[in-house]
Amino acid sequence: MWLCRLFFTSLLALLSCYFPLPGLAHDGLSVHDAASRLLERLRSSDTPPALGSKDTGALLRLLQPDERRAFAENHVYFRSSQPVEVQLAFDVKVEQEAFWLKEAGFAPGRKVAQYAGRGFRVWKKSYPAGEVRLGVNSFSGRGFHYLVGLRPLTQGSPVTISESYPAGLQLVECAPGQRPYRDIEYALESCPAGLSGTQIVQVASESRRDARVLDVLRSTVFPAGDFPDQLVMTWAGDPQTTQSLQWRSSEQANWGKVRLERLDDDGRVLETRTLNAERSLLVDDDLVNDTRVARYSQALSALKPGTKYRYSIGRSDGSGWARPGEFSTAPAQPESFSFVYMGDAQNGLDQWGKLAVTAVREEPEARFYIMAGDLVDRGNERDDWDNLFGYGAQMFGHRPLVPVIGNHEVHGGNPDLYLKLFDLPKNGPAGIAPERAYHFTYGNALFVILDSNLEPASQAEWLDQVLAQSDAKWKFAVYHHPAYSAKPERSHKGVRKHWVPIFDRHKVDVVMQGHDHSYLRTFPLKDGKQVSEGEGTVYVLSVSGTKMYEQAPGDYAEFTLENTATYQTLDIRIEQDRLIYHAYDGNARLVDSFEIRKDTGR
Repeated sequence: MWLCRLFFTSLLALLSCYFPLPGLAHDGLSVHDAASRLLERLRSSDTPPALGSKDTGALLRLLQPDERRAFAENHVYFRSSQPVEVQLAFDVKVEQEAFWLKEAGFAPGRKVAQYAGRGFRVWKKSYPAGEVRLGVNSFSGRGFHYLVGLRPLTQGSPVTISESYPAGLQLVECAPGQRPYRDIEYALESCPAGLSGTQIVQVASESRRDARVLDVLRSTVFPAGDFPDQLVMTWAGDPQTTQSLQWRSSEQANWGKVRLERLDDDGRVLETRTLNAERSLLVDDDLVNDTRVARYSQALSALKPGTKYRYSIGRSDGSGWARPGEFSTAPAQPESFSFVYMGDAQNGLDQWGKLAVTAVREEPEARFYIMAGDLVDRGNERDDWDNLFGYGAQMFGHRPLVPVIGNHEVHGGNPDLYLKLFDLPKNGPAGIAPERAYHFTYGNALFVILDSNLEPASQAEWLDQVLAQSDAKWKFAVYHHPAYSAKPERSHKGVRKHWVPIFDRHKVDVVMQGHDHSYLRTFPLKDGKQVSEGEGTVYVLSVSGTKMYEQAPGDYAEFTLENTATYQTLDIRIEQDRLIYHAYDGNARLVDSFEIRKDTGR
């Protein structure tokens, strides 16, 4: 039913563009046109300013008179059938961006109330019967859209509104179960404090972004230069025989050659190849100090297992080579190895970079690094990736990365930039985009990477087949949204329903998760119940950045840790047939550990 309502609302908005419904005419410039014109003017200036969420004052000084009026009056308007007190419940995080409130004569309430986990303040102003014009929610697009409540100032017939913009605005009682927004299926649990007895004007939640001009034009701390950087190694095929390299330079530079040397155990060169990398441009008109960069990718294939290689990135005309790096292919036969797993980096990437440097220093023999989603906060904004690659350069240039898609990689609708930046296996489920889910085998261990942003059921059959067809002794799964969270209500029901039974059936050893910004390790679990070591799956949740969540763990948790960024090492010992797990904080202090032992028959 809600899909039908959403379709009808979208259709109504579309039709109104061609067959306008009765309403007040725009008094001058529209909000959309004012925002577009302002951004275009800023982009075309000699030194475009990067305006952040705290730069409302600077922004207002840049507005032309008709733009300021549009932002102050042309966001929502209607005619009221009688005198009313207009009450606006504003998210306190963005109310300072609504410059027009005081200018229009709205008086702020003294108290900040809480509703749905957010603080809000009610602003009030009385209007005679007739026209009511309201300004934009914010310039940053943050927070929830303000609620519009109408309280009649005279006794008699109920308030009605007409000639509205957006067209077709409706009134509902401020009461439990009512929807304050016309475009989403969100219902009030109760009438927010200060709005009791009012009728709510159903505005569009999505319109909170109509005037977004702050945090649109940005600058990067790590602009591209004449020298190649942002080197990242990934796998797009078998780790025994392939290795992919990715890097960037400025658009003007051209570093499109790769020299690959196969080495013997003493470091002597046995074979040399020179290859031409794929080159593409990444363009972001809103990144004011680094709009266009060159991005390169080279998939190395037909490599020999268990072999050391040295590579150098060179200018396309052969006039110079960058400092060489090295990698080793996976062994032909199983042998002991270790790898590092991290939860969300996302926020505070400068601090995360220090933890990454510690992991590289303390675990020099780790073969690769797994990051369980939310590598960045703004997944389709290149400057955030610049921070990740800049602060994590020592880690990414050291060993291959195994990335996972988190919800912040899909900000903007699709993980477009993520998929452009990484060359990954294309062996995922039919029906979903390549590289969003994949699997690979390293030594005697299978790794299955899942995308929990998509419907878990869409990957269940493929997951079952991949696990069933593998004869690997050790089996791992990695995804973002946890089946077992640090608060049970934050656990992903779809993951638990569709994937956990498959993990049980195929005896997956460890599941690595992210998203919940805390540290948790479960007991070995099977059918949702605690079982003996080696008889069930251990689920681990961790965070490596600076954003933390409170915990209230369920009875499935064996160990938890709050407010601590960690990295984890998983060491597979072939000779002893066991897995040794250690978790460390940013000072390399051991905070958790466990082991799994297997008999030789399993």
